[in-house]
Amino acid sequence: MTAPFAYRRTYRLGRIHSVTFELDANVGLLACHWVPDLPPARISRKLLPAYRRARADFLAGPDLPAAVIET
Repeated sequence: MTAPFAYRRTYRLGRIHSVTFELDANVGLLACHWVPDLPPARISRKLLPAYRRARADFLAGPDLPAAVIET
């Protein structure tokens, strides 16, 4: 049986919000958890550049192939 592989990292976005990315490579699942909560649209637009940088940094860490599709 293969041991579970999980990779987790938290990034601070702005003064109040942070986001934690968690990758479970065994099932190919990337989860994103916001603290305190997912910000409202007005704040989300301001945090989007920092979020994208954090996501790119996170995905570069485990040296696994990944593709990001935004819609």
